[in-house]
Amino acid sequence: MIRNKKHITILALTILLLLTLLLTSCSNTNNKYKTTKESMIYLTSDECEGRRQGTPGNELALDYALTFFKKIGLKPYEGSYYFKFEKPCVEINEENSSMKVFTDKDIIAYEYGNDFIENVVSSSNYNIDVKSKLSDNCNDNTCAILTKDNTLIRNKDIKTLIILNEEKRGCIPFPTIDDRNIFLVSKQVYEDLCKNIGNEIHISIDGNVENKEQNHGVGMIAGDNNSAAIVINAHIDHVGSAGNYIWRGALDNASGVSSLLHIAEKLSHKYSDEKPPVDIIFCISNSEEVYEKYDFGISNFANHLQDKYSNVYNINLDCIGQKTDDKEIVIFPNEISDELFNDMAQSLSDFFIENGLKAVVKENYYAEQACFKNGLLISTITDKDFSQIHVLDDTIDRIDFEYLYNTADAIGEFLIKYLDEENLNIVSFSNISNKQIDKIMNEEEKALDFGQLKIIDIDGSKYQISNNTQISTLDEFTQKFELNLNSYPDSKLTLVYNPGIYLNKLQINEVHEFDTNINNVNYIILDDYLNTPIYFHIIRKDNLEQEKDLYRNCISDIQDKFTIDDTTYGVNENYNSIVTKNENEEYIIISMVELKSTQKYSNTKDIAEYLKTSNTHDFIQQFSSELIKIFTANSY
Repeated sequence: MIRNKKHITILALTILLLLTLLLTSCSNTNNKYKTTKESMIYLTSDECEGRRQGTPGNELALDYALTFFKKIGLKPYEGSYYFKFEKPCVEINEENSSMKVFTDKDIIAYEYGNDFIENVVSSSNYNIDVKSKLSDNCNDNTCAILTKDNTLIRNKDIKTLIILNEEKRGCIPFPTIDDRNIFLVSKQVYEDLCKNIGNEIHISIDGNVENKEQNHGVGMIAGDNNSAAIVINAHIDHVGSAGNYIWRGALDNASGVSSLLHIAEKLSHKYSDEKPPVDIIFCISNSEEVYEKYDFGISNFANHLQDKYSNVYNINLDCIGQKTDDKEIVIFPNEISDELFNDMAQSLSDFFIENGLKAVVKENYYAEQACFKNGLLISTITDKDFSQIHVLDDTIDRIDFEYLYNTADAIGEFLIKYLDEENLNIVSFSNISNKQIDKIMNEEEKALDFGQLKIIDIDGSKYQISNNTQISTLDEFTQKFELNLNSYPDSKLTLVYNPGIYLNKLQINEVHEFDTNINNVNYIILDDYLNTPIYFHIIRKDNLEQEKDLYRNCISDIQDKFTIDDTTYGVNENYNSIVTKNENEEYIIISMVELKSTQKYSNTKDIAEYLKTSNTHDFIQQFSSELIKIFTANSY
């Protein structure tokens, strides 16, 4: 009996020890995710109300992140954890905003937020009152058009559009210059409205626009070299709330902010007793969701940093760690980034793979890193699928915390490894600012004759400069090449040649003569044709692979297509231009008319009328055809 008791005691102790080890292991695992999980829970909470810019919920979310910065010992940037800026913000009085359908018997009323929201409004002060008949005929521009087809958003001839919002996608109220009103309605409301085609509909939005002081949150670890900086950022703002709904934005972008906090904690611990070689700046950016051309998100802070530092290298964290079978981390470096920084992107991908994570480097995708010359985006949305973004079910249940943690932790480990003195050659830190570099290059270019290029050295880095522009006039060009043109107003004409790339072919300060034959012209600019710049890009079809980015950006991205005399035009919002093309077997001519003079026209019908009555359409077609003849005749 005594032996049996002893065996039982040993067995009990063994079980107790195993339970203790198991509980300790679980505790360590949970503790490992502590920073990312706790921050995700708070940032997606009711208290933060979807974190829309300019709201109390957004301020609470930012304050939470900055409290964490202080806790882990990050220093304020230039004496403050706040980088201030102003931006218009919209407040909507939901009780005074409504949608009403008038039938023969009664009035059917719908609530703002719960039943409908706006996508675009025609009022810069966000106060509108639409009264129209309800129609399902998309060609009837006098009515409010009800549709399932969200591609009709691109049809700017439709002045009032009501679209089924089956995914309950949220929108960010923001004043825009538009003459249309677009609304999103729930499935139930859409079905009700289908039964009321032909009836009167009234939609009112009681909004107010006010410029508000806002903040990015910034903390830093000061380095030995204060002329260069690594900037890690993630935007904290999201869609917000309306009615009884909160768009919590777990993936977009509480996940990026949580990743940043973990990386900041890791690097702060690493450099608690020593300095990193360069400044490390952590920025919780605001207002990314409110897109304005060339001015959104971190752009104001990015400009400030690039003026202050000689070199700035940015890592942008956006949408990381969703539950998915295809766990692939995608790295998008900027197209304009330095070659060495692009090498860093590849090294980061290799580092992920070495640590058991799937990763790939892809072509640039436009997000906040585009505000920096040297920037890259890290995301786990591999197919650019926005179906996961700005929807109600973007909640914490969508997040794979192990995937999120492993991705963020690997980024931190990579930075520690490559901020080691021995690996600093992966990026090129200079003591000369970008403005100084531009000034030196401009002065050197002035000393070159037309058709010359050379390689210069600036603080140990090689740069190619060239004099590749030739100034003329439309009349001179027409006479020189005997163009068959009707009478058109004269204009300054600039020929821009392709000098080629000789960075690794020439010695420093060696002058080289490049080809100045007409067939080596890249593009022609008419600077002031009827006070409107017109650009003609010349692409040889056998070079189309090399010019694929230009071709895609100019042609593939056009919207709101229209035709004039069987010629297709389209609006390219990236270039703020009207675009068309002409081609033969050898050449493609892409013509772009800047919207400076046509922007007052509110739809494609008016723009087409302007192009015809000003003879701009006729000129583009004749000039493009003549250019094709010239380049084909001089081809070799």
